[in-house]
Amino acid sequence: MTVPVGERQRYVYNMVECVTCFNLDADCPKNVTVLVNNGNKRAVVKGSTVSLSCESDGNPPVTFQWFRVSGSTHTKISTSKVLTLQNITQDFKLYYCQAKNTIGSSNSELIQLDVQYCPKNVTVLVNNGNNRAVAKGSTVSLSCESDGNPPVIFQWFRVSGNTHTKISPSKVLTLQNITQDFKLYYCQAKNTIGSSNSELIQLDVQFKPTILPGSNCSYTETNVTCQCMANANPLPKADWIVGGQNITNLDHFFSVSSVILCQKFTSILMGKLDSEVNIACVMTNIHGSTALEFYTVKVHYQRNKTLDQPLCLAIA
Repeated sequence: MTVPVGERQRYVYNMVECVTCFNLDADCPKNVTVLVNNGNKRAVVKGSTVSLSCESDGNPPVTFQWFRVSGSTHTKISTSKVLTLQNITQDFKLYYCQAKNTIGSSNSELIQLDVQYCPKNVTVLVNNGNNRAVAKGSTVSLSCESDGNPPVIFQWFRVSGNTHTKISPSKVLTLQNITQDFKLYYCQAKNTIGSSNSELIQLDVQFKPTILPGSNCSYTETNVTCQCMANANPLPKADWIVGGQNITNLDHFFSVSSVILCQKFTSILMGKLDSEVNIACVMTNIHGSTALEFYTVKVHYQRNKTLDQPLCLAIA
């Protein structure tokens, strides 16, 4: 069958219906391509400005218009050959260019840019959680997390005064036999765009009470004053045992007060003493107990005496 010159046939061309004339000199737009910043590389840095340039062959000459895609909505945003987008964000939308002439129209492929950005939201999980309380002598895992494009690599640093020492290039830092003088650590996340650091990681290292030197009893002929000093985390509860009895049963003879300075806890026992007696201090927290026993002797001939080096027994 012969098709008369000028008769038109409709067909679908690259997403959009195109009308073509059987005229050797007429041509629907074809080869619709987009150059990103005058090239084919689609990796751009967050916050930068990007130029999308539309190219196409067609006769008669083509005009261009740009569309932004959001879900099923296609919004016309520009009628120029070049679309300039400023301050590119991570949630970059999809775009495409439409080339059109009196014969018909064709669309480019959807343009999806690879928006790259510096690592952000650098956080550290302690033993896969947010609880930073750990027991002295335990093993702790610090895991670094971050969002970045291109993918990030990690580096751990230990801080001592003004010195920052690089100690591990891994995502997870494992620390064994944790001590009371735990150092500060932080994680650095890095990619080709830049780097960001986590906050300084300070663990709450907990341990059972240790009764300190200097704990003692002083007494006069009728009164006794004892102080029991301990280092513990969390702070301990103090119990005083006088003559084998807890002073809660003897509170009309004795009084107890306390002083707290950082992790140093001091309990002070004051009361009347009318016979030779053993006095013990017991410090307890969730990690255990430690006891110290004082052996006091009533002295009739001296008004005031301090027992600087008491006979004592430390019970672990």
